[in-house]
Amino acid sequence: MTKSESIHCDICGHRAESVFCSLAGMHLDQLDRDKQVYQFRPGQALYYEQHPSTAVYCVYEGRVKVYKVGRRNEEIVIRLLGPGDTTGFRAMLADEPYAATAEAIDNCTVCAITKDTITGLLRSSPDLAIRFLGQLANELRVSEEQMVSIAQQSVLQRTARLLIWLQETAGGKAEDGVHFHVPLLRKELALMIGATPESLSRTLQSLQARNLIELTRSTIAIKDRSRLIRLAGSPDKT
Repeated sequence: MTKSESIHCDICGHRAESVFCSLAGMHLDQLDRDKQVYQFRPGQALYYEQHPSTAVYCVYEGRVKVYKVGRRNEEIVIRLLGPGDTTGFRAMLADEPYAATAEAIDNCTVCAITKDTITGLLRSSPDLAIRFLGQLANELRVSEEQMVSIAQQSVLQRTARLLIWLQETAGGKAEDGVHFHVPLLRKELALMIGATPESLSRTLQSLQARNLIELTRSTIAIKDRSRLIRLAGSPDKT
């Protein structure tokens, strides 16, 4: 991790997509003045699971994976973050240690905002507080959907949901036939949906044989997104 030149919040191209989009005037000036900008190389951690929560992190460039360590010391990825996404706020709001580890996947530029700054902004900006609540509610919904998916859906359905989610987090438009880079290993993807790597590989090959996706070593293209969405929510017919 190295310190970087400051990025002014008022001209940040990702501000409209972030939880801080409603800040203006003196509140935006305070955020701009107090934040620190850092560069992370692939594999470097923004923060670690069970370490004290000292800051909230907003991704400006690159991608970050958020993962928990399982009982067998395996990394279970629970979230992928891209430009405009914020992480570390749940632990800070609860005054608890970080519940997971956030690690750079590629070269990342990240803005760090201390707990004191965030607390002060929340007290003086009701709009920001509401947006943080909305983000918390959204992450809770996603976690609940993942739990239900693992408990009730087949590996085929879970894989279809995973592919749709990977496409949406890759950035750019979710268009049929456009290849997107998959930043995780197959074993990491398998753990995300409660499957074995072998079962996931067979399911991906099956989806390719059905002309729903196209695979390369490190990319995937969804060839018929509407069919894949229907498959993700329908009974397994394989």
